[in-house]
Amino acid sequence: MNWLDKTILSVAPAWGAKRVKNKIIAQQMMGYDAAKPGRNRKMKVDNRSGDTAVYGSAESIRGQARYLDENHDLVVGLLDKLCQKVVGPKGIQIEPMPFSVTGEKHEEFAKQLSKYFEKLSMAPETTGELTRGQMENLICRSWLRDGECFGKFVEGNVANFKHNTQIPFSVELLEADFLPFTRNDNSNIVQGVERNAWGQPSAYHFLQNHPGDTLGYSSKTFRTPADRVLHLKLTNRLRQARGMSILHSVITRLEDLKDYEESERVAARISAVLAAYIKKAPTDFGAKEADGDRLFSMAPGMFFDNLMPGEEIGTIQSNRPSALLQPFRDSMLRAVASGTRSTFSSISGQYDGSYSSQRQEMVEGYAGYESLQNTFIAQWSRKFYRRAISLGIASGAIDVPFDVDTDTILNAIYICPVMPWIDPDKESKANERNIQMGVSTEAEVIRSRGKNPQELKRQRLQEIEFNKENDLIFSSDARHELQQAAPAEQPEQGADNAE
Repeated sequence: MNWLDKTILSVAPAWGAKRVKNKIIAQQMMGYDAAKPGRNRKMKVDNRSGDTAVYGSAESIRGQARYLDENHDLVVGLLDKLCQKVVGPKGIQIEPMPFSVTGEKHEEFAKQLSKYFEKLSMAPETTGELTRGQMENLICRSWLRDGECFGKFVEGNVANFKHNTQIPFSVELLEADFLPFTRNDNSNIVQGVERNAWGQPSAYHFLQNHPGDTLGYSSKTFRTPADRVLHLKLTNRLRQARGMSILHSVITRLEDLKDYEESERVAARISAVLAAYIKKAPTDFGAKEADGDRLFSMAPGMFFDNLMPGEEIGTIQSNRPSALLQPFRDSMLRAVASGTRSTFSSISGQYDGSYSSQRQEMVEGYAGYESLQNTFIAQWSRKFYRRAISLGIASGAIDVPFDVDTDTILNAIYICPVMPWIDPDKESKANERNIQMGVSTEAEVIRSRGKNPQELKRQRLQEIEFNKENDLIFSSDARHELQQAAPAEQPEQGADNAE
């Protein structure tokens, strides 16, 4: 409000108020149409911060998602498929990539790192019940379903605890419930996360026990420095402290679909029971009924010969399940797939269509999977690997050669589940042409299949040496082609004459 409006309001309040109101209306008319309320449009806005929005919703949505994971077959299959695509049955495969001071990959040191990490992967978490692949699958499921999960590093000698491997390094796995949303401090603690003025986590305040336990629960929290915590979370807002379930936008749709399918199943069961009725002529309603109860036995091909005059038998037609069930269910599943970064085919189990259409869906779907893979690697796998290697070097379990570039010791390639082949013949030929043209490498193709190039070549070398020693030649051996191309031996000159 400028000085003129203030002056007019002081002299003529009614006129001044009307003038200001008209100015506001005029400004609204000049803005975006989407910001104006309409007769047939419900305008909903949410200007809360990400932390405020999560605070009032995350626990409820997390509980609903867990219930669906326990009782809804579609959600079980959806989470299973996402875990298979993000981390795979063996977990994220890690290939160490240290370099020598001359700029080449240090193969010997890479083998030493792989052997060390392989030992740790046998039982990396505190309970000793899970391998690294199993651990990452459970972590991935908790992360996607609950929106977040945690890991606490346990290093060195700890009272009343023994590491499950010879390596003094383990990780304690914690569900999202261990970090209470109610742990807040206006100064620097938000929903259990202690942050500095720049939003960087400096510590986490965990409960000692799961709040869902019936015995031994305590509301007391313990402060754990952020450098000892792995926090894997799904966020869609900037500076959001806690994560939100990937099912948050499709829970209502999934519940409706579950109720509708159950109704159709019940209706189909009712319709499967054949029901009949006796139709009487209007003039026979006052006629005398037959004495006693009338019983009709139903059997295939039977005849009714004890009907009263004017009566006939009618049956109630069954129209369940509805013919619209399948298209409706498919449309709902497509919406669920879109809201969870998955694909319709993987959720529904329907793999119809041509090669091109299936590949197009798979390519677009794997863009969503790769986004989740990158988040999982950045927030979990890379931090876990680097922490384990650093501890191995500090404890003397890893011997660093003098010719290794120290800046590359922690370098590694993280191999995730890759897009499967739809037509192996076409795709293998395409990879072969790419290598011949120099636009791809053998290692790149091997990694695209989710395998470790060095391990594959090591096995291949062993096979070649074994075949040579035992004089075995297969079609994959170049010697086979040389033998096929070699000219046949010419018979001796005197052989024909002798005949």
